[in-house]
Amino acid sequence: MALGDYALVNRITASEECLKAIYTYSESMLCSVCSGDVGERRFACKQIQRLGILAVSALIDNLSSMNNTIAEECFQNLSMMRSEQLISEIIKRTRNADSPRKKSALIWSLGKMTEQRDPLVPGRECMNESESFRLADTLIRPFLKSLKESETDKDVLATIEQAFKELERAFDGRLKPMDAKSIAELKKLLEQDK
Repeated sequence: MALGDYALVNRITASEECLKAIYTYSESMLCSVCSGDVGERRFACKQIQRLGILAVSALIDNLSSMNNTIAEECFQNLSMMRSEQLISEIIKRTRNADSPRKKSALIWSLGKMTEQRDPLVPGRECMNESESFRLADTLIRPFLKSLKESETDKDVLATIEQAFKELERAFDGRLKPMDAKSIAELKKLLEQDK
């Protein structure tokens, strides 16, 4: 967690060897999010979030994973740590993507940049809604619009359309207290399951 915290305030300079080790560790944690052991999965998710921006390269590289659990973990974490710098990096990688699958995964991640989530690491905060929408308006939508005009792959074009919809939808995955009606409905469902 300390490494991630230092990196957040730009106080860390790591050697190439250290960055490779962090990348390898991040990838191993991504593999662990698929574990059959709940504790191991939760530990892996926290470790990825603790590393924060130090895990970004591994997260971006694994967005197009054939394993949907790994891909989703990458999307969620990138959304939580969004910044102008991160969005610019994803845009750059989208321009340089060497396959429609990678390009689509990167575009999909841009569509997730207005999602609101709660980090697992105490003291970490996600970008607020107004700043997220500002970045979507100034960086993401103009890029997607220009890409749509030049793209020919039908699957990539479909992903661009979906990314626009996701930006508007702005899914809210933050934990909220349940009201009395929701609690009653949950109790009723649990009783039916018995």
